Amino acid sequence: MKRTTRRVSQVVVAFLLVAMFALVPSVEAFAQTGSFTVSAGQLNAVNFGLSGQSRTTSSVTNSSAQVTSIRIENVAISAQSGAFDLIIISPCNTRFEVPMSRGQSFPVTINNIPANVRAAGQWHVQIRNTGLAPAPSNAPVSTITSARMTVNWRV
Repeated sequence: MKRTTRRVSQVVVAFLLVAMFALVPSVEAFAQTGSFTVSAGQLNAVNFGLSGQSRTTSSVTNSSAQVTSIRIENVAISAQSGAFDLIIISPCNTRFEVPMSRGQSFPVTINNIPANVRAAGQWHVQIRNTGLAPAPSNAPVSTITSARMTVNWRV
C-alpha cells in the first residue's frame, strides 16, 4: 500500500511539474515594446562639413528601454543636393551614419544597435556633405528639407 501511494505521489508530482512549466508564460510575453518618431526640419551642409543639429526628445520615460531598430521612413532631399551622410545621434551619444543621395529609396532600417543604446532622452539629427551638387553648380552642398525616422524599443 505504501509503495502504491508513493508511486502515485511521484506521478502526480511529475505531472504537476510538467503542467507548471508548460503553462507558465515566457518572460518575452511580458516585454514592453513601443516606438516613437524622430523628425528633422531643413538641414544644410557645405564644403564637406556638418550641418546644424535638429533635436527631438523621445516620448519614452522608462530609462531602461533599449533601442532595437531605427527605420528611416523618408528624407526629402533637395534637387540641387550632393551626396551626404544622415547622422542620427542617440541620447547616449551613439552615432548612426547612413550614406544618402538623390534617388534614395526608403525605408532604410538600421538593425545593428548596440545593447547600451537607450530610447529615453534627446535625439539629434544632422547631415554631413560628402559630394558635389549636380551641374551646373557642382558645389559641395547638401540640403534636406525634412526627415522622419521611427525608433523601435523594448524593455
